[in-house]
Amino acid sequence: MTPFDEFWQIADWRGLERNPPKPAAIAYHRAIKAGASHREIVAGAIGCRQFYEQCDKDPQFRVSAAKWLAEESWTQYLSQREAKEYLARPELRVVG
Repeated sequence: MTPFDEFWQIADWRGLERNPPKPAAIAYHRAIKAGASHREIVAGAIGCRQFYEQCDKDPQFRVSAAKWLAEESWTQYLSQREAKEYLARPELRVVG
């Protein structure tokens, strides 16, 4: 599984509404290239998903993953409980 795949499993929060993965992948790689941390992006996505589930926002009004990444929105959701729990876990590294 690639780092983007890990993000996408969480960020597909629009359900059947339009949320294509290709623009999201481009925006993800741009964010990483600009210095964003994969762990913070994933934690923010976890927090965003938690927020959407709590407020029961209609999926058609949820932001697309590409726009969410382009606007660096992960920074807004790092204070959500599940995001903090993700960041508190030790980072796993592949050895081999």
